[in-house]
Amino acid sequence: MNTDWTAHFLTGIDLPASDVPALCAAAAPLEADADWQPLVARFMAREYRGISEILDAAARLGARHGIHRFTTHLLFYAAAAEPLLAEYRAHRVDEAIFWDTMRDLKYKYFECLAVKRIPGTFVPEWHAGFFHMDRFALGRLQYEYAPFHADAFSRGGLTLHRGDRVLNCHIPSSGPLTEASRLDSYRRAHDFYKNDFPGGVTPIVCSSWLLYPPHEEFLPPDSNILSFLHDFTILSSGVDEKFSNAWRVFGAAAARDPQNWPRDTRLRRAFADRILSGGTVGHGYGVIFFDGEKILR
Repeated sequence: MNTDWTAHFLTGIDLPASDVPALCAAAAPLEADADWQPLVARFMAREYRGISEILDAAARLGARHGIHRFTTHLLFYAAAAEPLLAEYRAHRVDEAIFWDTMRDLKYKYFECLAVKRIPGTFVPEWHAGFFHMDRFALGRLQYEYAPFHADAFSRGGLTLHRGDRVLNCHIPSSGPLTEASRLDSYRRAHDFYKNDFPGGVTPIVCSSWLLYPPHEEFLPPDSNILSFLHDFTILSSGVDEKFSNAWRVFGAAAARDPQNWPRDTRLRRAFADRILSGGTVGHGYGVIFFDGEKILR
């Protein structure tokens, strides 16, 4: 890793230009530390028993130079992105997919600023799958292989059984979750993984707080969350005792009493009213069969 790469990478994932110099300055002592690059190499070679082993070591290196662990972890992944790009090229994966995938660090950067008021990432364990080429951003959504976590499900003459391989999708905080952006992403996923799902149909699952069926009771009818929910056949759902995803809606203000949550958007008003009225929040697990053009209904 070098400062030129750091600046190139952070600019490439669209971090604010005004933030890049300070991050590069923080990276400089890490780059000069004899223990930094060997740790990056260990991570890329998967020479560890658990990701916390690598992340804790990175945090200790950051502390050695007075750098907060959230910032250190962002810079660690920036360093790892240089050899990762070489792997993308070696596997002939479109470089545009590399940059789209790496922008997850940008989304987590803004979440970290909003929730923790510190530049970096506060969920460093999450990023490892991107750097081992297990998870890719394909348009609006992100995908990785997963086993099917429900009993048999059939549609259009196709059947999934528990444990069958499917695509698990994730929803980064990268903007509106519109129908057009979702369909574009499903198409990209269908094309990217087409050799892994013979028969021309791609099974996509999602487990998320966004897929809680009672959202129908309190979100606006034209809500993108409801539209996303309607893409899926919901196979299971449950109530959460605590609204642990409140930070995704309210940012740092989620730590306040719900009476004091901001109400400056329809989504925030809807969730604030839901909680204050004693309503439930929860999660759901759903599936889509996508044939390359449309969801099979």
